[in-house]
Amino acid sequence: MENIFDENGGYIKYEWKTGETITSVKLNRIETSLETMQKENRLDSHFVNVKRFGAEGDNITDDTESIQTAINYAHENGIEGVYIPHGEYKITKPLILHFNLKLKGAGSTKTYLIVSDIDDYAVIYGDRYSYGDSKGEITNLCIKSYSD
Repeated sequence: MENIFDENGGYIKYEWKTGETITSVKLNRIETSLETMQKENRLDSHFVNVKRFGAEGDNITDDTESIQTAINYAHENGIEGVYIPHGEYKITKPLILHFNLKLKGAGSTKTYLIVSDIDDYAVIYGDRYSYGDSKGEITNLCIKSYSD
């Protein structure tokens, strides 16, 4: 039996080898993996992942457009929010967060938006409809600055 993982270390599936014996340990691993996949699918039904829009999170690639595209897609399709997985996402201009949209990272010590000259501009703006009763939120991420 061989485990196959995605680029973020998340479990995708098992591949069975011909003639391989199924044991209780292997079945437990499969059950645990199915539970993980179900949790991820629940997240996916409410959030879009910036990786699906080309974000790298390597602190080298400019991820601004990929993240903004994910934000716009979620807004235009009535999706609750945008998920930014573990990584360091280089941002070179402000992101526009739309009304009632959530921006969620993997954790404040796992997901970083890396910006240059943080004093020069706001990293995230709300659109003109985001004020008042907006239920938008930004959680589980950290904003850090770097200098060129």
